Amino acid sequence: MGDFSPDPSTHQERRREMRHGRVLPLLLCTQDHASLDVQPTLVDLSAGGFCFNATIPMLPGTRLEFRLLLPGQGSIFGSAKVRWTRPRNAEIGSTSGLEFEPMNPSFKQKLHRYLHPTSSWKTGSGYLDI
Repeated sequence: MGDFSPDPSTHQERRREMRHGRVLPLLLCTQDHASLDVQPTLVDLSAGGFCFNATIPMLPGTRLEFRLLLPGQGSIFGSAKVRWTRPRNAEIGSTSGLEFEPMNPSFKQKLHRYLHPTSSWKTGSGYLDI
């Protein structure tokens, strides 16, 4: 398999959100809901997306459906787009970074509460303590 990562000489990592290392249950499938047998392992999670290890590389630009179980918050699910993939080794296979597609507002709120348990969530009428 080839290296699916951008050219390192021209690519700059553009992380907009703080990454949080997490070990959480992660399920992935194609947009037509076909199961992917890639044995995904979450590496990190942010408000903008997540990174995971898999047994096979994901092609950048591919849209996937995901479901994450957030302890204390329940499940969130939606679509995400593969932004990059890097080969690793025979055991891990590859690591891929995905960006969330527009997400249900209640899932965004759950994710925010999980990532920032002592902060506030802004609403149109002010702030909610969470």
